[in-house]
Amino acid sequence: MTTKMLRRLVPALVLATLAAACGGDGTGPSPQPDPDPAPVETAPVGTYAWQTIDGHALPYEYDSKASGSEMIRSTWLSGEIKYKADGTFTMKLVGKIVGPGYSGNPATLSYAGNWQLEAGGIKMTNGAGNAHYTSNDALATLNVNATFTLLNGTSKSMVLTFSR
Repeated sequence: MTTKMLRRLVPALVLATLAAACGGDGTGPSPQPDPDPAPVETAPVGTYAWQTIDGHALPYEYDSKASGSEMIRSTWLSGEIKYKADGTFTMKLVGKIVGPGYSGNPATLSYAGNWQLEAGGIKMTNGAGNAHYTSNDALATLNVNATFTLLNGTSKSMVLTFSR
């Protein structure tokens, strides 16, 4: 090999070695991960306000029945779920019943229990062993399946939507 050929070959070998050592394909630098990515919620810890019931904004009259010539009406007004880091929760739902024999004053239904993350949502178990599941992976909006007793004594399943 002549000196002239070596001068041409060495720079080419150096460039090839650098490209291989850097792991590149010669097209430029590899993309780097975002140094400050947006936080991903991994637990529901915090307070969620009740927004809708079966897609209807609160307050929402969910039941009524005739009582003689007057009506008895049940209305949900507001509510919240508070999830704590220790795996417990409290849920408060505020509603009122207006009509003959009812005061019309708001009353609060309170539930407490434990929560745990599961595939597809959060399992909430209260003291009576009832389980409610939520269905939002982002943990910004939670849909809780609940069953309520109506004024006529029958039960109705509803979806309660809460958000941060």
